[in-house]
Amino acid sequence: ERERERERERETASAPALTREESNRVSRRLKKMSHERLAGANVELPSSSLLCNANKMIISREHIDSLRAKFESLPNKTPDNQEILLELEDNQQQPKEPSSTNGGAGGELVVEVAQLVIKSGAKNALSGRMMSQLTERLDQLESWAMANNSSNTGEGRRLARCLLIRGHGGTFCSGSDLITARHTTTNQLAGWELAQLMQYNLRRLAQLPLISVAFIEGYALGGGAELALAADMRLMSGEARLGFVHAKNGICCGWSGGFRLVQLAGRARALELMSSARLIGHQEAQQFGLCEQRADSLDEALKFVRGHAIESERTSAAVKLLVEETSSGSSSAELALQLECKLFAATWGKEAHLRALDRNSKHYSSSSSK
Repeated sequence: ERERERERERETASAPALTREESNRVSRRLKKMSHERLAGANVELPSSSLLCNANKMIISREHIDSLRAKFESLPNKTPDNQEILLELEDNQQQPKEPSSTNGGAGGELVVEVAQLVIKSGAKNALSGRMMSQLTERLDQLESWAMANNSSNTGEGRRLARCLLIRGHGGTFCSGSDLITARHTTTNQLAGWELAQLMQYNLRRLAQLPLISVAFIEGYALGGGAELALAADMRLMSGEARLGFVHAKNGICCGWSGGFRLVQLAGRARALELMSSARLIGHQEAQQFGLCEQRADSLDEALKFVRGHAIESERTSAAVKLLVEETSSGSSSAELALQLECKLFAATWGKEAHLRALDRNSKHYSSSSSK
């Protein structure tokens, strides 16, 4: 670790001058990124190193597990069979479509899609037990995503993995269920702990080293809208409605959705949507930068997410961190460009890059160039 710190100091010495705050910030981000996402196999930081809220408080996994135990003990509507399902695809027989922009030529790219499915009788509202279960599902997803290290799947095929998040039974998610809400309004500490647990979960979802897409059918309301915004991209059906309805319930966003809404839609639009608590369809959501396109079936959603899968989890992590850091507006141009340079170097000459060079990969066909 000390050798890595000294190496960073040598790199920083040759870079443009940064303020102490900027230098500390980039060091923290690069340390987190290099250990958790871009390091070699079997190199990980302890799970206690996750950044969870706007105050940059480090929340340990031990603390999160204690919160999970509290929320699991809350009453549940057991007949509703509330659960978070994780369906991991093993589909090595179907290559990515040749027309996809990131598949390239010189070998078929097999895409596996994991589906995170929210299932609850109460319009897919999240119970305390489901919030705790989401942490377990994210553990599984991280392991599944990071296992994507093999050079091929046999017969010259390569592997890419991605995630689709959806609701069961034609609706996405309506936020926290009423039983959980009523049992956590006894004091402000309970609200704080609920926000901590869900910010932890949604932060981890956003940082998964694979592309994630939320497929919104029916309603995504309150916490459900916040969950949708934690995905990298969103699709909405023609009948779907997205709403930040918190203000009608006397509260504001607490699961990190307010922060992401401002990032995606801008300050004025975020204020308008949160203060009015109105529901918007796919057309407005696209105008506001909250939705990529309309999709009216699961097949359409799966086709979309497959088309955006990236072969290497290292490359996925680098692309996502680059976009996040640049779009947040918190970095100076110099700092953002320095990070881009380091991310480029972190992926240069690695497995996915070398395989692409070996394939002499082309990104166009002779017909498309005419």
